[in-house]
Amino acid sequence: MASELVGEWRFHPEKIRYTLLSIFFSIRTQEITDNLVELLVQVIHKISSNAENKVVKEFVNDFKKVSGKYGILLRIAENSLNYPDHTVREVIYPVANEETLNLKDLVKVTHFFMIR
Repeated sequence: MASELVGEWRFHPEKIRYTLLSIFFSIRTQEITDNLVELLVQVIHKISSNAENKVVKEFVNDFKKVSGKYGILLRIAENSLNYPDHTVREVIYPVANEETLNLKDLVKVTHFFMIR
């Protein structure tokens, strides 16, 4: 019976025919469910991948915005160590004033490295 075509089942008695149809529909339901779950997993993976690519792209763009970031960070750190009792304005802004450095971009870049 496993090699029979579905159309040939009509020649069987009703009890056997309905049993075979029930088995067929049960198996097809499982196959359809499996295929839908697989499709859902693929869609979720693609969404996740696209989101990750977008975040990386935004990070790279933010990273590029701050030119000379390592030198600026080094000078800020050195000044902070040399003048620990001074205010932020007295230590940081002589090294990198607000016009030449967007501190928000620098903080965003620094947080990214701290999280990873």
